[in-house]
Amino acid sequence: MQISAGTHAGLLRPINEDSYCYCPAPDRENCCLIVVADGMGGHKAGEVASKMAITILEKLFLSLYPNLVATDFLQMEKTLTEMVATANREIYKASVSNEEYRGMGTTLTMGIIIDDYLWVAHVGDSRAYLVRNGVITKLTEDHSLVGELVTKGELTEREASSHPHRNILTRALGSAGEITVDIRYTSILKDDIIIFTTDGLTNLLSSEEINQVVGSTFNFSQAAQELILLANERGGPDNITVVLVRY
Repeated sequence: MQISAGTHAGLLRPINEDSYCYCPAPDRENCCLIVVADGMGGHKAGEVASKMAITILEKLFLSLYPNLVATDFLQMEKTLTEMVATANREIYKASVSNEEYRGMGTTLTMGIIIDDYLWVAHVGDSRAYLVRNGVITKLTEDHSLVGELVTKGELTEREASSHPHRNILTRALGSAGEITVDIRYTSILKDDIIIFTTDGLTNLLSSEEINQVVGSTFNFSQAAQELILLANERGGPDNITVVLVRY
């Protein structure tokens, strides 16, 4: 697998509250964890929440991966749900027990690549995409007010990207003691490209523009940086994070 990843505070935010990880299994081929998280809350609390999510999930993955079987569908769904629930509980506990962190939370888009499958667990409005043979497919639905309007057909993706309420989430890790997680899986093929990104990118670039950059670059290791550069050229109002994996 090839990996290209990067994160940037953008041009207007004082700190970067996004976090990400790409964690290959130490002794298992074609098995890795990918996570992007977009934190929110008071001063630096969003940064704390997103980093907590990454740290907890990476630790869980490293303890669980030897026993994961991609085609054991019920067990995989249960495992991913429990992983996210564990991270949610810890973030929520920190939020209610520390005044400085009160109200903090984070989006979460997590993927586990294993045995020619991609499993995705998702909460919030960060996104996962799959590019195959030049065609990009969104694998997640935005848990936001405008995301729900897009799902209902009342807004287009382009209208949603500039909607004044686009940042109002309907689900986030740490906002309550329990969380509902979207779980899905898809088979993956040689040369598929998997994209995980926060909304600092997708609010400024359409899925087709992202696909064009990823598909046209001659240097895959620089592809994530090219996307970040383009988002900043369009104003960079938010933190920007992207992880690309070529299978």
